[in-house]
Amino acid sequence: MRIAMLALAVAGALGEGSLAARTYCMPGQPCWPSEQQLAAFAAALDGDAIGPSSPLYPNASLINNRRFVERPGLIVQALSEADVATSLALASKHDIRVSIISTGHDYDGRNSGNGTLQINLRKMQLLSVSFEPPVPVLSAGPGCTWGQVFEFVHDHAPGWVALGGSDPSVGVSGWTMGGGHSPLSSYAGLGVDSVLAFRLVLANGSLVTASQDSNSDLFWALRGGGGGTFGVAVQLSFRLHPEPGRLNVLSQYFFLFSPSTLDVGQALANWLAAAPGNVSGYIFVSNLGTPATQYFGWNLIYRGTSAQAEAAAAPLLALPSVYSANASYDSFYDYQKGVPADLGGVSAYLFSSFLSNSTLQAGALGVAIDYARARFNSTLAPVRSCTGTVLGGAVEWAGAQSGATAVHPGFRNARVALTCAAAWEQPGDVQFAEQIADGYATLLGTMGEGHYLNEPESHLNDWQQGFWGPPATYSRLASIKLRVDPTMRFLCHHCVGDADRDASET
Repeated sequence: MRIAMLALAVAGALGEGSLAARTYCMPGQPCWPSEQQLAAFAAALDGDAIGPSSPLYPNASLINNRRFVERPGLIVQALSEADVATSLALASKHDIRVSIISTGHDYDGRNSGNGTLQINLRKMQLLSVSFEPPVPVLSAGPGCTWGQVFEFVHDHAPGWVALGGSDPSVGVSGWTMGGGHSPLSSYAGLGVDSVLAFRLVLANGSLVTASQDSNSDLFWALRGGGGGTFGVAVQLSFRLHPEPGRLNVLSQYFFLFSPSTLDVGQALANWLAAAPGNVSGYIFVSNLGTPATQYFGWNLIYRGTSAQAEAAAAPLLALPSVYSANASYDSFYDYQKGVPADLGGVSAYLFSSFLSNSTLQAGALGVAIDYARARFNSTLAPVRSCTGTVLGGAVEWAGAQSGATAVHPGFRNARVALTCAAAWEQPGDVQFAEQIADGYATLLGTMGEGHYLNEPESHLNDWQQGFWGPPATYSRLASIKLRVDPTMRFLCHHCVGDADRDASET
């Protein structure tokens, strides 16, 4: 059977902004390319075409979140812009839905899909830097990870840094198009504030550049509207930033089940409300393992001297932690190269919320602690954890300098972007895990202002407003989507143009 989805219809057929049932060709149907057509297609590629019968298919079709086991009808490991255009031509001719994957870090299955033609961009990893006033400009292929970028900039642009994700295995493209927060966000803003241009292959195969000066509406949409829906990004250009100087990482950890931990969380919230803008970092809570390894804590990154950092954090350092340290780094790269990669391999259900200072002071961190501490009479209870990215500073004002973007206003107002997860390694009662997460997701969602598009909740109600805020923002995104992809070649769960997949997929 075909996949039936609600989607924006072709403007000329039903009028701009209207909705209609959308079906796509699926493997095994007469509309699917024949073996001869697929062989000719594969021969025309610089990269590889991998079908379900290939021994390469099981590994090629894996994504980080094992909660999703989906089988694309064909995987193209693209090496060039021509490969992308050729793939889109095949999809258009046979009316196949297209999914796009770079490094596989989407945790909601958006980058895959049963029966899709999946364009895999992992091998498109060209990097270059040009020194043009006023700042150096980095060009990166969509398959590049931030770990590769940080090392490249360190080697080829001394004294400068790229604003990127903390996890070195995260890819540049999806992270950027979803907004992108960073350990340097309080210093230089969000990922959408540093990107200068996208080179994009549209659904009709045309190659366009989107920037402030060219296709500016599309540029606005790509900065926060999400990846996998407007076209295939084959190159991104970013402004680099001056090296921020010495970084001090203040780490403190507390036993999760200590009677004082809720008070510690509130003390941190109160401190963040008055903390200077040169503080960033991460807040952690996890119930993994035994009580000796279950913790609440933080790694706060302070730009300045060690003495300045300790003076600023004196109220926190006075708290009775079970572990405390102050590590000093000469540069951002010295700090970042020690950050471990998240290589996935487990099943996880995520939810997120943007937390302002007032929300933090109202007890939001206490909800995260309670989520990890909750006990259930079941051996299937998942591991529960939360990570909060400390924002503020440049996040609030960088958008005014870089131009309007499509990110949720709550992202700009947030002091902490909190993402929580329920994770499990073995098959079990998935619904039980999701029910646990959904209850706390609803509570945190009510307290916060919006949700992080890159770390989404699958069952989010009113997801258009949850990801983008005012209805006018989504309406504008939808109209741009309709213009650049009128046949809805690109469609993914809770992406611009989608209706609720849970209700519409058959």
